Formats: sequence, structure tokens, C-alpha cells
Amino acid sequence: MQLPTLGRVMALTRNHAVVHEKVGSYGPGELDGHVGMIIHDGIDLRLFLDHWRHMVAVDDCPELGLRASLQWFDASGSAVHKVYLRPESDREAFDTIVDSARKSESAQGIRFQATAPGDYAADDDVDQERLLAEWSQLQDTHDFQGLLRRHRISREQALRLAPPELARPVSPVTLEATLTHAATRELSIMVFVRNRGCVQIHRGPVRRIEPMQDWLNVLDPEFNLHISRSAVARLWVVRKPTRHGVVSALEVYDAAGDLVLTLFGDRPAHEPEPRAWRTWIDQLADAMPPC
Repeated sequence: MQLPTLGRVMALTRNHAVVHEKVGSYGPGELDGHVGMIIHDGIDLRLFLDHWRHMVAVDDCPELGLRASLQWFDASGSAVHKVYLRPESDREAFDTIVDSARKSESAQGIRFQATAPGDYAADDDVDQERLLAEWSQLQDTHDFQGLLRRHRISREQALRLAPPELARPVSPVTLEATLTHAATRELSIMVFVRNRGCVQIHRGPVRRIEPMQDWLNVLDPEFNLHISRSAVARLWVVRKPTRHGVVSALEVYDAAGDLVLTLFGDRPAHEPEPRAWRTWIDQLADAMPPC
């Protein structure tokens, strides 16, 4: 992986509703088959490389508002991950990466194909008792995805089928309220933005919360978050048991039921979530009547 040679850059991961921008430098990362992980100098990524299909290099073109960047897309043409150069980045290293990619045997024209929709079981066909029993026995938050696959259900479908103590819908206004609460209380949080090929994570405080027309923004020196409020349809407080205690999250979905943003309390690995975060999440959930 040649990205560490670029030095400090801006890493960007987005979906159609949320943009996550983080300044830092890439480390060598870890790879297990098609799944990768990078945690280095502020850049924290989970990579699902079977969805990385196309790479495009963009050169500086100020008159068109373009900055030098490396950009990856999935088979449907949706952006997976982007790396933007900063003034302190190594331009020679960028040119070397581009030249190497041009000479690669895989370099070719780009053709897009539609993404097949998920094939999920109907609510009435789900063994709800078994689903909730397995949910209550989770040992790690990462086990939740396996739970969904075993029952052949979507993520938000699982939330709909769960009792209020595990998943409860909350008002859309709680998103801005949560970011503002974290900023005013100096509460360290984790911010996950995902698409099919990448999850990008910020962990730490958020300070400058700026609503601007349709957009709700975090505008901090090395972390920017841009949320299209019109693209946000539903929010859920979700709780998952783990061997280290219950982990609580605020999950944000679009109208199609896709997860576009998740907020957690920042916690070291193998430790309970912060009491201040749990207290806030409990307040959000208690403010809404059960479904």
C-alpha cells in the first residue's frame, strides 16, 4: 500500500446523505482477505475491498474547483473512498502512485453496473423469538451483522422487530441535539459514516456545530462532518449487549432504510461505555413513547 508515502492528507468517505472528512496520514494497515483496517494518525477505516472496483486520479484544476486526489468507486459508480492532497502532502509520491496505477494490467475504461437490491425475509417469516434471544446474547457489537445475515433481514427491519429496550425510534431533532450536547459537554464520541466499501470513523470531541440551510455540519480543524437533513428519515436509539456491558448508539437511516451515520460514546476497547453517554442516550429514549 502506497498511501502512507503521501504524508498528511484529507481522507473522505461518504454516502448520499453524510460526508466524513478527516485529516491525518495513512499507516500500513491490516488485511484479512477482502477486509482491511487502517488506524493511524487520526485516520480510522474499515475497508471492504470486494466493493472497490474503479480508481480515478484527479489533478489540480483550480478553475474547476478540483484538487489533486485519488478516488475509488464501487461497481455501480458510487464513491467508496477519496484521498485529497493538502499543501504539506508529498506531490511526488502522488505522481508515483498515479504512474504505477496507469501501468497496471488492471488499468482500463470504466463501466458501471446496477447494484442488486437486498433479498430480505418478510417480517412474518422471521422467527422473532429466536432473533431477540440471539440479540440478547451478543458478545460484541460486530456480531450484529452476522445476526442479520442468519435471519436474512435488514438492519432497520431488526430494529422494527425489537422491543423498546433494545431499539426505539427517536425524533430527528435529536441528531443536532446530540452533537450539540457532545460539544458543550466536551464529550468524546465516535462518528461512523459508511457505504458499501468503507467505514470511516472519528473518535474524540466535536466542537464547532454549524447548521447551514439543509446541512448540519461539524467544522473542526481536522474533522468535518456534513449531514443533509433532508436525506435523513429516521433515527433510532439502539442497544447491544457485549461481554463488556451494553453499548448504546444513535443510528441514522435514510428513507430507503439504509444506515448512513452512527454515533457512539467513545470508549477504549474492552471497557464499558462512558456513563455520560449512557445517561444522554437514556434521556433520548425516555423522551419518546414506546412503539
